[in-house]
Amino acid sequence: MRKIIYLSIILLSFNACTVPKQETKRLSPSELLYSHFPEKIKLPDTLHFFNLEDEISNPIADSILSNGLDKSISEQLDYQTGMAKYDPLFQFPLDEENAACILNMNESWFKKQSLLVYNKNKKTFTNSLSLSEFYGGDGGQIAIESWIFSEVGKKILYQKESSHYILIQEDGEPKEIVDKKSSVHNWDGNTFIKTEQKDSLALSESFKIKWEW
Repeated sequence: MRKIIYLSIILLSFNACTVPKQETKRLSPSELLYSHFPEKIKLPDTLHFFNLEDEISNPIADSILSNGLDKSISEQLDYQTGMAKYDPLFQFPLDEENAACILNMNESWFKKQSLLVYNKNKKTFTNSLSLSEFYGGDGGQIAIESWIFSEVGKKILYQKESSHYILIQEDGEPKEIVDKKSSVHNWDGNTFIKTEQKDSLALSESFKIKWEW
């Protein structure tokens, strides 16, 4: 009888000292995708986004990407050939509420980098935009590059596009066409809005595209 009483006391003491196990918080699909983008600690004054030549050797799982994004966003990330591979490069703050997550994509020899806007309060990706692209075929190619910098405390996106193609004229002779254009976009707290260009010549001289014709 005495042994049973001693055993009961020991069990009660053990239960009293046991620390309750804390439950691990389960991430939502969007939070899980967001966690794959490492934070870029040291940001240069200007970020230049251009198409990377290296192949993606360790792509993120397609299921993580598709489950973490709304279909309207995920459909904008590639050229719909079924061959795309994705690599989360890094993230940086756009403002106190939103982060820019940079996603690199290779699809055969097509390349693209997208900016995914993640709202940290809502814990979801709200929209996306293309930062750099290289695509086309034997008849012509298009290259797009972007730069993001701050002006008076606000983020500005400057984008340049260079296209090259062959136009068959009425006389049957081919003519090489080179077209170049640029645009400026201001961050409005939700996305980058295209705005009127000021000092377009100065901007064009300051930011040189790596691949153009």
